[in-house]
Amino acid sequence: MFLTEYKAVLAANPKVGEAIVNDATIRKIYYLIRGRNAWHSTWVQHYYPRCLSTKLMDARDYAEVLRGRGSTFQIIELPALVFETSAGALAITEINTNAPLAGYSVTSTSKDAPHGFSLIEGAKDNYFFPGVQVAPLAMSFEQSSRFWRLRPSPRNSVIALFQEGASFADFEELILPLEVKKSESVGSGYLLNWWPAAGEKQCDPIKAIAAKFEIQHPDIEQKLTK
Repeated sequence: MFLTEYKAVLAANPKVGEAIVNDATIRKIYYLIRGRNAWHSTWVQHYYPRCLSTKLMDARDYAEVLRGRGSTFQIIELPALVFETSAGALAITEINTNAPLAGYSVTSTSKDAPHGFSLIEGAKDNYFFPGVQVAPLAMSFEQSSRFWRLRPSPRNSVIALFQEGASFADFEELILPLEVKKSESVGSGYLLNWWPAAGEKQCDPIKAIAAKFEIQHPDIEQKLTK
């Protein structure tokens, strides 16, 4: 299953932003990247349609579609924070770093919006709990949000993806160690061979974030203890 950028899904179906988040967990997704040629490989890591999928075979099949003379590929196993919602699955990951989402904070790091931005109406300091809507939760992962201790790059960094109708069951379990699959051509008339190598992606930051998903809204917890 190929994953689509959240904002593209939202533009086509604005009601996705109103969907209710029910649960959060960590899962594995596959990121297909392309080298310019097999002799002088320059690995360009950026988001492009169908580069992120939930199954290894989908990534391998798409590499065959993109394949050209001298092309070479890598499939990187990435940890992802996945939210199950009433409309489908929201997945958040980060590329071009070995510690995805390490700079994210589930509570805001500032009461004020970053310079040049303004707070949304009814802005909260925590969107990390069951019952929250998808739109503000996804917004908290944007590069310009108040929820970063260490702000990521504005381009080719944190990626929010959404798949309508999907659930946790559509994603593979996160099993360590994560790997990188590297392609090898054995001739134009044959499928690419793939060789595993040790990956460098750290999972602890995403695990720590997922563990903080609130059992109930923090405002409700405060009222119950008064």
